[in-house]
Amino acid sequence: MSTATATAQRPFVLKPHQVTLELIPALPEDLKEFDCWVDLGEGNSRKKMKLKSGMIFWLKSPSTLEIIQTPYILTERTSLEDLKEWFDNNMIYIAKNPFK
Repeated sequence: MSTATATAQRPFVLKPHQVTLELIPALPEDLKEFDCWVDLGEGNSRKKMKLKSGMIFWLKSPSTLEIIQTPYILTERTSLEDLKEWFDNNMIYIAKNPFK
């Protein structure tokens, strides 16, 4: 699973910045987005959803009960089995207001 962390050394001239985020437990629908309509026949259809590619989330450690500092990014390669396990254990957190 890919993470959004810096891998290269930074020059000493750059000052580090701190960011404060309010995280909330994610619901399954928080990680989904509309894909297309599926025709069920007889004039009926339903929404087909897909994972929200690029969505950033954090995991809460079940052993320490602390948020793991490394964020994760949803991609097409994200394991659905891992996501299910993390949801079952209430481990996935997202930013409360990501665009404020």
